[in-house]
Amino acid sequence: DDDDDDDDDDDVDHHHDANDGGDNGGDDGEGITGAPCAAMNAFQTALAAYRIERQRSGQMHQRRMYHRFWMLCGVHMFHEVNGRRGFELLEAPDTDLKIDVPTLKSMLAREDALRLSAPVQALFSDAKLNAIEVAQRVQQQVVREFGYDGVRGVEALAILRAAPAVHPEHADELQRIPHYRRFNRARPGELAVGDAVPDAALCRLDGSPTSLHAYLESPEARGRAVVVSAGSYT
Repeated sequence: DDDDDDDDDDDVDHHHDANDGGDNGGDDGEGITGAPCAAMNAFQTALAAYRIERQRSGQMHQRRMYHRFWMLCGVHMFHEVNGRRGFELLEAPDTDLKIDVPTLKSMLAREDALRLSAPVQALFSDAKLNAIEVAQRVQQQVVREFGYDGVRGVEALAILRAAPAVHPEHADELQRIPHYRRFNRARPGELAVGDAVPDAALCRLDGSPTSLHAYLESPEARGRAVVVSAGSYT
């Protein structure tokens, strides 16, 4: 992910994102102690995040049980920051916040520019940092730049991640904006118990090349369970 630089992004969030309370349409706080107001806003924000997370978790649990992949660790390879928690895209969040299609397109384009900028690419490349947390900070910066904070910031973040489901009539064009969806080739597997095992190029533990069929037919594999260790990279 080493594309175009964005010269305006040298100050991408490198600090902890503290909630300043935001303006959620209520009292501006004059004459009221600042600490209780900030604490209430922080509580409302955390509550909104918890509510959306419960909705997501419930949806994904139902899918896992229906598709019978509660035993497959591979279902966990996707993350909300990429708009998925399994192979399916995230569903629209339960919120009354409305973000129109042009604004969502601009937000997604801004997120893409930030992700591909040199400062953020350096953060992604830092082995000491969690790449998922870096992506979360990028998306949090985007919703703040577009004027969403506090509870509305949490809801706007959920909408940003589920944009195709929020506006299904524009799903194709919305999915073409983020590079992580444009270039994704991951698909649900179609193999079932009893199917013939497809061939695949492999390496033995010593690094020597082989194929799955060749190994299964070799004397060293005969009568033994064979484990294929696989992964992906980006």
